[in-house]
Amino acid sequence: KERDEILDWLAPSTYETQHMDSLEKWKQGTGQWFLNSPEFAAWVSGHNPALLCFGIPGAGKTILASVAIEHLRSAQNGRGLRVAFLYCNYKMREKQGAKNLLAMLLRQLVGQCASVPESVKALYASCKRKETGPSFAEISDTLSTVVGSQDRAFLVIDALDECSDEDRKILLTKLQELRRNTKTSVMATSRPHRSLEREFEGDARLEIRAVERDVDLYLDGQLKGLSECVTGNDALQKTIRKCIAEAASGM
Repeated sequence: KERDEILDWLAPSTYETQHMDSLEKWKQGTGQWFLNSPEFAAWVSGHNPALLCFGIPGAGKTILASVAIEHLRSAQNGRGLRVAFLYCNYKMREKQGAKNLLAMLLRQLVGQCASVPESVKALYASCKRKETGPSFAEISDTLSTVVGSQDRAFLVIDALDECSDEDRKILLTKLQELRRNTKTSVMATSRPHRSLEREFEGDARLEIRAVERDVDLYLDGQLKGLSECVTGNDALQKTIRKCIAEAASGM
């Protein structure tokens, strides 16, 4: 009961709903090119501490972020690896300030611990006595302590460009601190963004775009639901596939 109270106190909810919604849109078998890319492999292995994945609107950035999260989760297997993630949305900027985003990461990481870390219990007890919520500095310091006690932490942030400029700057400053002082790997998706490119200067980059194989796999499922005049006409199906693939332009 105390564990649940502390988790809800840190953040009333997680991004699990958004994550599952994104996975439901994923066509099984797609995105393998991303998981098999040298850039992603180097990031997972720790050779690249940060990976910026950029792409045009509609390229599938959120879907691939969810695929990456599931890939990391399957690799945990009790190895002391922790995975936390954020799905940013410009429509929710008021609720996605830097403090709330860090608190969300902290809640997810604490939820993966066998027991609530003492630093978190101490913060909870202190705020409860004072009848106040935790400050930004307290959340930030506690996050550093929790992450520092883990073997490795993977932090995935989708649509980082949709944060406000101020909150994004604060968040990135904290993430850079974690990268310097702990075994933390950060992956972010974004539309092409000059400011973000400067923030990730020197880090690995990977462009996200719809590849031909993924488009074909997606169309396999969609074409089966069309009328018999299409499903029974191979030539027409080939024409449809070709037209859609040409019109996709990486989306």
